[in-house]
Order: sequence, then C-alpha cells, then structure tokens
Amino acid sequence: MAVNFVDLPGQFADIEGNIIKAITDIIHRGAFVGGPVLTAFETKLAQYAGTKFAIGCSDGTNALVLALLAAGIKKGDTAIVPVNTFIATANAVVHAGGVPEFVDCDKDTYLIDLNQTESILKKGKTKFILPVHLYGNPCPMKQIMEMAGKYNAIVIEDNAQAIGATIDGSKTGSFGSAAGISFYPAKNLGAFGQGGAVLTNDEKMSKVIRMYIEQGQGGERYYHDVVGYNARLDTIQACILGMLLDKLDGFNAARLRAADWYAARLPADRIQKRTASAKPVYHLFEYRCDSKAHRDKLADAFKAAGVGFGYHYPVPIHKQKAYPKHNKLSFPVAELLAETLISLPIHPGITKEQVDSVCNVIEKL
Repeated sequence: MAVNFVDLPGQFADIEGNIIKAITDIIHRGAFVGGPVLTAFETKLAQYAGTKFAIGCSDGTNALVLALLAAGIKKGDTAIVPVNTFIATANAVVHAGGVPEFVDCDKDTYLIDLNQTESILKKGKTKFILPVHLYGNPCPMKQIMEMAGKYNAIVIEDNAQAIGATIDGSKTGSFGSAAGISFYPAKNLGAFGQGGAVLTNDEKMSKVIRMYIEQGQGGERYYHDVVGYNARLDTIQACILGMLLDKLDGFNAARLRAADWYAARLPADRIQKRTASAKPVYHLFEYRCDSKAHRDKLADAFKAAGVGFGYHYPVPIHKQKAYPKHNKLSFPVAELLAETLISLPIHPGITKEQVDSVCNVIEKL
C-alpha cells in the first residue's frame, strides 16, 4: 500500500471553498497588508496559545530573531541551543547578534540535555536558553524555567513544531519570555506559503517586536527608532491560518491517534519517549534504526513499497559547514540519532491500514 509522507491538500479539502471565497474578498478589497484580518488572527492565536499577545511575522526563523531582540540580546551574548534541531534555531541566534552555545540531546526524548544546559549556566556567562519542542514533543519546561530562574537566564521557546502541545494542560509557547512559531506549509498549522508568529505575555516585548517587524517604526509612520526588518505576515496568509486554526485541535488529535497506532506496533526503545505530564502533537514521528546501514536498507524498502519518509536531521548543527568553528565538537547522542532516525509518514488523514502497512515494511527487515 502506497503511503504519502504528508497530505497537505487533504487538510483543507472540506473548507477549500470557504478559503477561496475569503481570499477572493481580500483581493477585491485590495487589503493585502495588515488590517482587521491580521488583527483577528493574532487575537485568535493568542487566545488559543494561552498568551496575552501573538504577533504575526514573515516566518519561523524571524520569529525567533524578533523574540531574541525584544528580549534584549546583545552582540556576543551566548544562547544555549540543542544541536538536534533544524538549523534555523541556531541561525536565529546568529542573526540576532548572539553566539550559539551548543548542547547535546537526551537519548530517549531527543530533546535538550538538561545536565549540559545547567553545566553551561553555572559558568554565569550564558544569558539565553532556546529549548526546542522537537517533533512536537514538549520539553520539560518546569525544570527549564526553574533552571533559568536559578541562573538568571531568559527562555525563548522554539515552538515551530509543537503548536497545540501541552505540559500539565498549558500550551507550549506560553512558558518562556517569548516563543517563535513557524507556519511553513508542512507544519501542524501550515500557511499556503511562508509565515510565523511570536508569542509573549510581555506587553513591552510585544511592542518592540512590532517595531522591528515594521522597519523599526516606533509608532508613527516614517519615524524609525531602530534598524528594523520588513518581516510582516501578509493578510492572505493570516486569513488562511485563521480558518485552519479552527481545525488544529482535530489535526493534532488525528496525529496523536496515528502515533498511538505506531506505538502499538513498534518497540518502545525505537521511538521517541514522550515527556512526562505532556501531550505531544507529533509534527514528525521518528523511528530509530540500528545503524546508518540499517536505515539505508529501510529507506530502500520504503521506496520499493511506495512509502514516503524523511530524515530530520541527517547532519547535526555542529557538523554543518555553516558552523566550521564547531565542527570538531562531539555530541554523541545527536550524532547517533542523525545517522539512525528516519521519519515515518504522519498526517491528519493517515489511516490505521496505512500505518500498519508502514509497520509491515519495518518488521520485514
């Protein structure tokens, strides 16, 4: 049975007519930037996320850059970043003027290594922590926030892959000083192009973020207080995201159901361990192979069976050419996962029969 890795059109098929009608209305009004549609989406998103403010922006990377700038990062400030994440997390720190301080990940949850994080914080020089809710699995935010308070560090959550996930009932993205979200099309809440948002409970930060988004305008048009960015979320994307946000809990529930189907068939030590007291949303579902050779054989078997798959992420950040000064560092857990993890198909429309078909291929090797 052929199984698609994702099925983006299927996620909006039932409201496609409504989306087209709403976009057509925007086109006829010529209201492409800002306005009530964007404001309505931001208000709706903040209510959903459990934060006081949500500020739409151009993409998830800029969301983290803007959050760091609003949090007061200065040139040369260090920020703790797990190497097992998409490179955008580290890039955002650099673009904001900071320096990534890399740490390994936990061997079971694949999330930021808390022991290494505390070892760095104890030195008293690192001012920021960027925990990544990777693959939709929430980081242990209670411990991270306690650690941040103990060492006077600022937490900026990378919530690009985990919108809707919860820890003790509270949404990810609502714990730190701010959080960045990505609306890349393949995300759990995806735009029809690029998009992002910053979440925060700090009114001052929200105003600074809006200032940076609008080329540094401090409130009055054409009067610029800082060197800012052109980093707005356009109205059409805000309109689409607002409509899809109503479906997000259903999307996430379907992903979690599919993850449970996988978990019932696959060995527990082969899949990501869920964080205690948390409800993940499974942006991705990872299967751990014995070795790179084993993964290559499984990939070939998936191709032969028509099963979609992916690698997230085959090269840890510290081994990337973009970070040559870090290439000699060793983070063994992340390096092992980079060679052995393979992403299985998961999306809201996947069926149990399709999950079973994927598992059948795995079990035959």
